[in-house]
Amino acid sequence: SNERPPGYQSFRITIYTNDPTQKDRGSYCTILNLRGEVRTLFRKAPHGAFFGEVIQGIQAKPRVVKIYGLGAAKQGFSLELASEPPPYVSVSVKPWASPDGRRRGQEVQVQLSPDAPLGSFQIPLEFRTSVKEQPTLRVMCAALVNTRITGPPTVFFGDLERAKGGSRTIVVERRDGKDGIPLVKARYDAKVLELTSKEIGPRRLEVELKVRPGVAPGPLTAQVDLLFDDPDQRLLTIPVSGRVLPQVSVAPRIVLLPAKAEPGAVVATLKVSPRPGKVSLEPSDCGLSARLKEGAVEVLCSGALPKQEVFLVVHTGVLGEELTRVPLVPRD
Repeated sequence: SNERPPGYQSFRITIYTNDPTQKDRGSYCTILNLRGEVRTLFRKAPHGAFFGEVIQGIQAKPRVVKIYGLGAAKQGFSLELASEPPPYVSVSVKPWASPDGRRRGQEVQVQLSPDAPLGSFQIPLEFRTSVKEQPTLRVMCAALVNTRITGPPTVFFGDLERAKGGSRTIVVERRDGKDGIPLVKARYDAKVLELTSKEIGPRRLEVELKVRPGVAPGPLTAQVDLLFDDPDQRLLTIPVSGRVLPQVSVAPRIVLLPAKAEPGAVVATLKVSPRPGKVSLEPSDCGLSARLKEGAVEVLCSGALPKQEVFLVVHTGVLGEELTRVPLVPRD
């Protein structure tokens, strides 16, 4: 129950045994439903030290968690930090009582350093208590640390038609309360990407990224560096990813040859778009031949079927995709 928040809990456990009479969810299956209440001698307000979004380099306000006792802990208790938080988190504990004196306990103050690493984190702070009925207590510390000027963690284009390219619009924001995003320069591979930007407010910049038509097919991996005339943040890097689909379409992309075939028999038919100029085989003396027929490619048996993998080579006039190789795989 240490990992569970206070309150009513419900669990379902699926057990598989060698008992054929158990059929709760299929043969040999037993379902157990467990219900109960996790009780604690301590109440926390709030439930944890939650910072929300903080800006790296700016001191965030500390978070205070007031903890009071119930039952055996009602008359007061002590807390001692038992875990070692990371260096960018500091914790202090001092006694606390409500103004009317009816509640007594401890006040936990959590301070986050300005040099906390970027990203989100959740850190469990473990405490030892003076109450033997509940000797341990956990307080969660959580935050999202951002840069002063932020953008999306990545720009994903998905699948792109090579002939058309694609575009995505992103927003770059200033998060430290100041006005102005002094963009001086954008660095990127101009053979792959185009970039335009415009201000849409005192703290927002709209950036349009385009993948140029004709980029080589395959995985797309690029990076955009935005350089700012800002003493607190000079650089914002945004990764770009996706996949550029080839213009030449061949289906299927791999052919499994039959175990046997008579000379002259068609052993595979492939659809190719756009229509190729010619087709050939590598190696040429593989016992197969290829021909174009009504927008398709037929592979024929011209002798003994090959024992090793060979390739059908489709010759096209598409720039960058002049040759497309399709494996022809013999059966074992």
